[in-house]
Parts: sequence; C-alpha cells; structure tokens
Amino acid sequence: MQIGIDALTIRRPFTGVQRALTGLLTGFSRLIDSGDEAILPDDSFIILTGRKSPLPELSERFKILRTFFSSENRTLRIIYQHLRLNGRLFKAGADIMHAPAYTAPRFGFMPVVLTVHDMFVYDCPSLCRKSNVTHFKRFMPASIHIARRIIVPSKYTRERVIANFPESGPKIEIVPFGIEQRFFDKKVSSWPQDAIPLPKRFVLFVGALEPKKNLETLIKAFFAAVLHKKLDHHLVIAGPDSGSEKLLHRLVTFHGFEERVHFLGFVDDELLPALYRKADLFVFPSVAEGFGFPMLEAMASGVPVVASGIPALMELAPDCAYFATPGNVASFRENIETAISNSSETGIFTKKARLRAAEYTWERTARATMNIYRKARK
Repeated sequence: MQIGIDALTIRRPFTGVQRALTGLLTGFSRLIDSGDEAILPDDSFIILTGRKSPLPELSERFKILRTFFSSENRTLRIIYQHLRLNGRLFKAGADIMHAPAYTAPRFGFMPVVLTVHDMFVYDCPSLCRKSNVTHFKRFMPASIHIARRIIVPSKYTRERVIANFPESGPKIEIVPFGIEQRFFDKKVSSWPQDAIPLPKRFVLFVGALEPKKNLETLIKAFFAAVLHKKLDHHLVIAGPDSGSEKLLHRLVTFHGFEERVHFLGFVDDELLPALYRKADLFVFPSVAEGFGFPMLEAMASGVPVVASGIPALMELAPDCAYFATPGNVASFRENIETAISNSSETGIFTKKARLRAAEYTWERTARATMNIYRKARK
C-alpha cells in the first residue's frame, strides 16, 4: 500500500498541527527501521509538502514531493490542496490519502483518512481567527462527509465532532498523539548562554500566545500568588505571538510586574527540554484544547503541572496534575500556591505524571494510524 500524505501545513513556527504531523512521520519511519510488523514490506509513503518545509529525518521508503511555493503562503496552499494535491499524489502512485489537518480535497481518486484536531471553529469561534473560521466552516463539512475514516486525538474531540456532525460517529477513531523521547532524558543540553537569561526560580507556560490559551488568567493568578505567599518566582512565557502579546504586555505593565514576567518568544524544539527542566512549575490555563502537547511535555520532563480542568487535559492526567476552574483567577492562584508549597503531594503527582506520559509514543500513534489506513482502503 502506498500512502499519500498531505504535508502542506508543515511550516515554522510549529504549533500542534505541525507537531502532530511531523511526529507521526517520525513514528512511521521508526517502525520501518525497527522492522515492526505494523508496516508491511510493500508499504511506502508519498509526502507532498511545501518548497521549504522542514521535515524530520525519514526512512528511504518515503518519497518526498515538493510544491513550487512555500507553505507559508496560505492562499496558494489552500488552492493547491483543493485543485492539485489529490491528482499529484494519485499520479505518484498513492492508494490512499491522509489529510492530517481538518480539510481534504472535495473531489479525488482514492479513499481519504481525515484528522480533526478539535472543533473550536464551531464550538468557540470567538477564540479563533476569523480566517480559520471562514475556511474550516466552508471545507470541513464536505471533508468529514467524504472521509472513510476520521482520526481524533481525544475522547473529547470525538464527542464534539459527533455533536456537530452526528452522521460521522461510526467513522471516528481515537488515536492520541505522542511525545518525543528527548523530554524524558535526564541528561539534556543546557540552556544556551547566548539565549535570554532565565531566572533562578520560575513558573512556565509554553504555547502560542492566542486567546484560547487564556494567559490573562495566568498572569493575574501568578501576580496574586506572589503577593499572597510572597513567592520569589518569576513567570516565563514561551511561544510565538498569535494575536495576544500586546494585550499581555499591557496587563503586565498595569500590575507593575515587568521585572517578574519574561516573554521568550518562539523557542526551538531542541531547546524545550532544557527549558522545562529548569522550571519549578508548568501552568496551562487554556479554555479550549483538543489534546495538549505542552502539558504532556512538562509531565515527561518531571515538572509539576497546574492546568485548566477541561476535558481534553483531564484525559491526559486524570490523577497526576492540579486542575483549576477554567478562567477562574482565584482557583489558579490556589493551585499554583499548593503545587509550589506542598512538596509531598507534588512529588507524587510528578512521578505518576512521568509514567503516564511514557504511554504516549509516536510509535503507538503510527501503529494505530496504519491500522486505520488499512480499514479505510477496504
């Protein structure tokens, strides 16, 4: 079986969609290299991606096709996906196509497997970019209709897809994403000397600076915890700006906390393990998530976690993280204080969380996905 994969979305900086796809490709490659029985001798992969898109190191059984344009060009990417993608993969020999980012070409020559990461454009459009709401609402219904199988990363996402598209239920399969081994390694590279200096003790957030991450609540809760418990911690916020950074800077300035809050911007994937390991606590205040890569990375790194008590995040760590009421400053303040001060309970949580995170491997994701490809092709 030759599997064609739409990798047009791969571009920097990586967010959840890019991380999920590159991790899946890495998982496939590792299964091939290890001779895993999930990959048959005649299985191969055709990857169609942008002209400059960064790909992980892959096995020789991957054929890479590139477009004439960069994947940063959203307009060309969308036009190409719907007019040229399917035909080019089919011409290259693909027997099945995986569309890993919400939408697929409306007309095609082969069975389609679709990945839906979340349903935010339907459930909470005010937290999404208007362009995303317009695009996904236009193309997602047809994509869900034509897909032979639909992959979702969590039980919660499955429930939300069915709530919006009831007929899709029998086609949906839950396949959690994975995490890279480097987050578990006890010996990680040190934080570069030429990078922004990190404070001695700090609370960490990693992720895009966008409305659904609810960083205003984190900043207010951190400010309140510092005043209430006289904490000497700083707050480090790492991630690319997706529309919220100016507002967050104004909030920090309003509270007179400029010296205690540090914005690192985008941090390269290779540096993330060192960043997590230096943190005393990771806080993930999102009001909407379909999975939760940063939380899982923190768990693997041995960092205690305070997170919003929303379904997708509670699936990841049902009994090994502190959960706060979403959007509630007082609840986050109390949980931050408890996580920092209650070393005994926090230590138990951290050990359990590391074991829990170890279950999420890209090899497991790749095996389950291969099984879905075979179902879709029947």
